[in-house]
Amino acid sequence: MRLSRKAPTSLIGSVLTALGLALGSCSDHDPDPYQPLTEACDACLLEPGSEGCGDAYQACEALESCESVVLCELGQQCYTEPSSGDCSRTRGCESGAGAAELEAAAEFEACARAVCAEICSFVE
Repeated sequence: MRLSRKAPTSLIGSVLTALGLALGSCSDHDPDPYQPLTEACDACLLEPGSEGCGDAYQACEALESCESVVLCELGQQCYTEPSSGDCSRTRGCESGAGAAELEAAAEFEACARAVCAEICSFVE
């Protein structure tokens, strides 16, 4: 009896594994380059008021290239390194951004490193 239960289980396991590999390759076609931010981190970065950095993000978003600087910095994991002011520059995040946009991006970074640092595992 035991042998007959084991055979179908291993067959089902093999089918599920094969199916999982096939489905996994279909769903991984467009991975989010700005992850692995956790949902809690994401929520903190977008939360308006003193509980998050949403106000700074909205101010940045209102400027033409500022949001792309912030998203690039997050994608390049600049906030998980000590801030020497060169991560975004050396990784090409500042290209095309003007002085006002870079200032707004720096304000968002300052908030993220202070208000959301613990939740997001950012370096202060």
